[in-house]
Amino acid sequence: MRKIACVLCLAASALLAPAAWADWSDDFERYNLGDICPQGGGWEGWEGNPNVCGEVSDEQANSGDKSLKIIGASGPGGDDTVQRFDENGGQWTFSVQTFIPDDAQGKASVILMNTYPTTGNNNNWSVVVELNADSGQVVRWPNLVIGNVIKGRWVEFQTPIDIDADKFDIYYDGQLLEGGVSWRDAVAPGGQPRIQALDLYGSEPGGGGTTGTYFDDASLKSRLGGTNCQYKLKKNSKAKKGCGSCPRKGDLFASETSCEDVKDCKKKISLKQVACPDGGQGFCKKIKGKLDSCG
Repeated sequence: MRKIACVLCLAASALLAPAAWADWSDDFERYNLGDICPQGGGWEGWEGNPNVCGEVSDEQANSGDKSLKIIGASGPGGDDTVQRFDENGGQWTFSVQTFIPDDAQGKASVILMNTYPTTGNNNNWSVVVELNADSGQVVRWPNLVIGNVIKGRWVEFQTPIDIDADKFDIYYDGQLLEGGVSWRDAVAPGGQPRIQALDLYGSEPGGGGTTGTYFDDASLKSRLGGTNCQYKLKKNSKAKKGCGSCPRKGDLFASETSCEDVKDCKKKISLKQVACPDGGQGFCKKIKGKLDSCG
């Protein structure tokens, strides 16, 4: 029986994770309702601007009673709420739950930066994905349409990142929208092999800003040294668009869900497609399996 290691699976590495690496998560339950920035937790407005902070809201929640509401259609500026990191190299998974109301207008973005903050406007962006309620499209900046938004329910946005291999993938509602994008040069050349910020951005008043998009259960977790939910595949997956090798029936497939016990795992996994395991072009279609273990 093979154990598959791929972009969506637990990454293998010959390097040990530096002690400075630390997982981060926030479910927004510890905050009072209202402006999040004065309440601690590491959140701040873009480049320290106190007028563009998102608000803790109880209007929607994926877990618990609260979430972070980002608005770009009103106020002195569109909400532009930042959480700083300083992770150097390694393999990571960023995840956040997103909620776009059925009657929402405008656009909000999930942004991860490899350089922030700097002087002289030398910031550098890696992941810039726009959720546009008006067009119904998921767009990777500046204008690449990679999928369709889902309204009226919570949807997971997930980005497996391999900084050492200079690539990341984009998953939305469990489906691969784009794979193998350069971490350092996705938006502009000259980026660095680091993760320095998460930016939840509501665009601007008068510029298509969102009337309200909600975020919950945000996390950035290292994929080294942990355990993940393992699934035994029911049948062969199909290689598409030049992928050289895909998981076969009986293989163990490691999901991005970390676990301490099998009780932490879903009983079954069903994905339309995942990135090619060898890191090359293409993807593997139809991943279906039954829970085998936590390991």
